[in-house]
Parts: sequence; structure tokens; C-alpha cells
Amino acid sequence: MANQHFQIVIIGAGPAGMAAAVTTTKAGLETIVIDDQKDSGGQVYRNLQANQGKSPAYLGQSYYDGAKLAQSFADCGAIYWPDCTVWQITDMHEIALVSRGKAELITADYIIIATGAIERPMPVKGWTLPGVMSVGGAQTLLKQAALGADDAVFVGSGPLLYLTAWQYIQAGLAVRAVIDIVGAKQWRSAIPFAPLALLQPDMLAMGWRWLGDITVTLR
Repeated sequence: MANQHFQIVIIGAGPAGMAAAVTTTKAGLETIVIDDQKDSGGQVYRNLQANQGKSPAYLGQSYYDGAKLAQSFADCGAIYWPDCTVWQITDMHEIALVSRGKAELITADYIIIATGAIERPMPVKGWTLPGVMSVGGAQTLLKQAALGADDAVFVGSGPLLYLTAWQYIQAGLAVRAVIDIVGAKQWRSAIPFAPLALLQPDMLAMGWRWLGDITVTLR
């Protein structure tokens, strides 16, 4: 078991982890990035390097906008350990992990946890049946293997629901319906946060484009 010390340990090589590594290395700090995937990018930019050569337009420009960040991360000089599983972090800043079947113990002055967002699927009757999957799983198939389920019904809420449905439509896959389960009470509770959304007009425009394309297709 190796014992190595680093100034900065970043757990997660998605957008936040890569951006953090670019920042810390620019400041001259010795940085190591640990991730459980085989390539950097996280869920948002999953399989970006492989897809760049194929350039499937259906994934959207926001997906390929990650190429600049990914390249900056590759060039920043941070040590990168993919395919690792972190199983413990102690109060002494010890990080216990498994790398390629080998146990490792490293220490750090500072630890940045950038493990990203997770899906919160709600179990419903029949959700374990064949042909039923989470929207994140459906999107992963599209990014990783250019595969999707024809004649799919999307049920849920949030941006990922609409983005994945839009990507399916752009990929030429049939979408039978998109069902948003957010009720009036939830919409009302979001009203106080509406002004903050106006500070991101590009994001709003992108969302409106998804909704418009989906609506036109499903009419």
C-alpha cells in the first residue's frame, strides 16, 4: 500500500473537478484528481473524447462546449487517476481508495469533493420491469453507445428530463410522450427564485428551444 501526500486531492473529474484542477495547478499547487470513471467528463461530458471524432449533433452544442475545459484539464499538469473507488476519508485527511484492484492510501492538505449531482428517481409500480430505466440511464446509452429506445415515454421533472427527450428527438428516435409531474404547488414555490433565472438568459433560451422542439414534434 503506497502512502503519498499531495497539497490538493480532488475527488471527481466532472466539470467541477476539472475546473478546480485547472485553478489549483495554475496557482502552483500539487494536485491529484481521482475519479471512478475511465475518462474525465463526469455525467455531463460523458464520453466526450470519443464523441468528438464522431460529432453526433443530437447531443447539443452545450455538450461539445466541454471540449475546451477537458483540454485545459488534460494540459494543466494535475495527476489524474481514473477508474478509482474512494471508500473512506478520515479526519486526518487520509483518502483510502482502490486503484486498478490495488489498495492505496494518500493524504492531502486539502480535499475537494466534486462528485457531482445524482439522480433522485422515485420508485413506482413497474419501475423494475424490462424497458424501464432512469432518464440518466437513457442519456448514458445515447452518449456512450449511440443507442436509445424508440417510442419512449419520458416521465419526471427537471432539466434533464427535457434535455434527454430533446436529444432523443434530435437523434431521430421516436418519442411518444413527455409527462411532467410537477404540480401547481411546486411551481408556486419556485416563483421567488424566478429573478435569479433571469441572470442566465442563455440557459433560459436553451431551455425554451428544447421545449419548443419537443412541443412541435409531439403535436
